[in-house]
Parts: sequence; C-alpha cells; structure tokens
Amino acid sequence: MIALYILSAVIILLIIPVKLSYIYSDELNLSLSYLFLKFRLIPKKELTEEQILKRERKEAKREAKKDKKATKKKKTEPEETLQEKQSVFQNIKKIESQHGLQGFLNIVFDILRLITNEAYGFLRHIRLKRPDVYICISEENAADTALQYGKMCSAIYPAVSMIFEFFHCSNGKVTVDFDYQADENVVNAKGTLSISPIVVLGIGLRLVIKGLPKIIKLIKPGNKKNKSERNVKK
Repeated sequence: MIALYILSAVIILLIIPVKLSYIYSDELNLSLSYLFLKFRLIPKKELTEEQILKRERKEAKREAKKDKKATKKKKTEPEETLQEKQSVFQNIKKIESQHGLQGFLNIVFDILRLITNEAYGFLRHIRLKRPDVYICISEENAADTALQYGKMCSAIYPAVSMIFEFFHCSNGKVTVDFDYQADENVVNAKGTLSISPIVVLGIGLRLVIKGLPKIIKLIKPGNKKNKSERNVKK
C-alpha cells in the first residue's frame, strides 16, 4: 500500500509542469519554477562584496592550477595530439571497413533522424501560455515610421501566429503600434513556457531504447570477417 502511494506521488510530481517565464523590456528576465520553487536564471542576483572576493579567490586558484597543468601538457602535447588524431582516424576506418561506407552512413543518418524526430516531439509538447508581445515603431519622420510600421505588420503577425499555433497557444496577444514622437523603437514581451517532466523522461527513454542499439551496431565489430573466416576454415 505504501509503495502504491509513493508511485502515485511520483507520477503526480512528474505530471506537474516545469515553467519557464520570460519578460523582455530593456533586458531579458528568465525564471524557472516548479511547484513552490522558483529560480531566477537571468539576470543573476547581485553578489555582496564578500561573495565577490570569494569568487575572485576561487578563480585565482583555478587559474593557477590551469597554468601548472598547461606547463606539464606543453611537453607531451604534440605527441598526444598526434596519437589521438591517429586513433580517431583508425577507429573511423575500422567502422567503415566493418559496415561499408553505405552501411556506415545509413546508421549515422538513422541516429540523426531519431534525434531530430525526438527534438521535434519535445518542442511540440511545450506549451506557451499567456504570451503578450508589444512593438512600437518610431523612425526619424512620419513617412519612414508609416513605411516601417507596414513592413513590421506584414512580417510580425504571420510569424507570431505560426509560433502560437505550433505551441498550442490560444490566448496570445500581439500588438504592433507606432508613435511619431517617440525617440526609439520599443519591444516588450512576456509569457510562460511549460512542459511536464514525464514528457522529457519519455523522450529520453525513447532515445536510449531506439538509439542505443544503433550506436552498439555502429561500434560493435561486424560479422563480415567472421563469416569469411568460417568459410575458409570449412
């Protein structure tokens, strides 16, 4: 019974979406939230003087360690780089000889196709909620403002409607305005992107289940040589 409660709680937590809220006015503000937890991604919080000093000390220590490692690597770097390049080239040659050029390319394209399909599915599961876009056009004179306003309307409205349709958004708002007296153009935007963790988990599992056999097939030695050796022995 306890296991059932734990499983149901885990499923509920996986269904609850993770939200990425964005606000753009003079600068971009991004915040990630899940349940009652909220993290500000951009801009980062201003550090105190003590935190700045600690960070500078850590960076100085890291740079000192990097300098020591760099001096050690300089002596053996040419030999190691040559060996690495030769080993990578030899591995590619082995895989190509095992599967043939056509078979090698087919496996690579299958992996790329799987990644692109799952990436598209990931994007299709993202939901865009309550987006609001406001653009105000202002040029040097009224004629340029009117001309630029017409160009922006013809470009912005179709593009934004396509984005809203792709992310299954039905409550979005877009406004393109003009102001002859303003000093510069104004762009404001806000909204929320959300996706359930269970969707991300499912996509990751599909990538592993479908992609891992292809990668193993690519790396695993082929059977052509084994078959030829058996025929010779017989």
